[in-house]
Amino acid sequence: MGVWRKSLLVALASALAFSACQQPASMSGALVIPIRQLDDEGACATAGAPSQSYNDALGWQWFESGGTWCRRQFDGGAIQAWAQAEQNATHRLHLQGGNAGLTDALPTLRRLQPGEVTLGSCEDSRRMRAFRDQNWLVARGDLDCRGHRAATQQVVQPIDLPVGGQRVPVLMSRPTVPDDRGTIIFLAGGPYRNLVRGLEGHALTNHLLSAYGPDTAVLVPAYAGIDKVRMGDGDLARATAEIAAVMAFARERRRPVCVVAYDMGAYAVAPLVGANAWSGFLMLAPPTSAPASLIERMKANGMQAGKLQLIEGAPDARMVEMTSDQALLRYAGAASRQDLNERLDAGRLTNVEMAYAPNDPVVGPRDVANLSSKMDGRVTRLPAVGHAAEDAMGFMAYQPVLDRFLSSCLANPAN
Repeated sequence: MGVWRKSLLVALASALAFSACQQPASMSGALVIPIRQLDDEGACATAGAPSQSYNDALGWQWFESGGTWCRRQFDGGAIQAWAQAEQNATHRLHLQGGNAGLTDALPTLRRLQPGEVTLGSCEDSRRMRAFRDQNWLVARGDLDCRGHRAATQQVVQPIDLPVGGQRVPVLMSRPTVPDDRGTIIFLAGGPYRNLVRGLEGHALTNHLLSAYGPDTAVLVPAYAGIDKVRMGDGDLARATAEIAAVMAFARERRRPVCVVAYDMGAYAVAPLVGANAWSGFLMLAPPTSAPASLIERMKANGMQAGKLQLIEGAPDARMVEMTSDQALLRYAGAASRQDLNERLDAGRLTNVEMAYAPNDPVVGPRDVANLSSKMDGRVTRLPAVGHAAEDAMGFMAYQPVLDRFLSSCLANPAN
């Protein structure tokens, strides 16, 4: 994310990491192998000590044996065999240094043909142009208003929703089956980061589209603060209002609505949790401290703010430059001294839970204790994978929590 220098450059892919255009670090330079799991462990069951191996975030060791990729628990227990598969791969194995990550295969998307059904409006607004120019799924330009894509069981398209005089771009995936399971809303991190610059670099987003898209609607809004468009001071409040509108749009489908909020997305949606008891919320790697306190802590640790080039969205489009600490404080506005606990409603909340890594620099230990009490203990401490839930290596630790939450939330008629 590139704006705080020194050793926490990657770890601060968070509320304080403002660069809007970098993909997760471990995606860059990693060896990526398309694979599928075999029913029989084969040669992996009798394989000896490997000469070279890679460790994943869930405590498994990966190594190659006789052309097969083996995955073995460190305690010598369970073992899996995976074959390299160019045509019928179900997953991608990422190898870098001594680390391994396992992510979903990319969905095979084709452009919709004339006459095929689409849903929702898509106007050529300033924010939609920024969304189109700065993001893509497979290739640049595939998220313009005519860029509807289809897979076997789903349609992926950009739409926009009118909110308070603005039109909010939303990446929407909807299943073609007549009776889907519900709606997942994914709130990506920010501020002033791009939504998705290629699914190959966004493991969490790709998992939602690939694993859930065929039978569940998925909405990924570019709420205020996503991409390089800045409406003005206090964009965080605008973001919360825009997220509320997206939730109302989802609620109209009268299905379970499940909100997965990563990073600043969790901070933005927090005031909506108590008023939306009909929805389930999962906060992944949320910034738990107040933005001003987080900046002060980072500066005390020797961090330096970088510079951002942003598009001022109103009244006229123009480029503005500001330092990243100024950008965050002005983004938060009146909430710059509010921590996550204060943004949530008072009292215990039964519809929200949280997952974090102990070495995530934006999650404070004292904050976790307060949040755990408010969330009635529904706080999961992950292995030390840092902050980047979209990163192939780190996502493996977040995925079990994500899948368990969505399995429960989508099956809950109260949602």
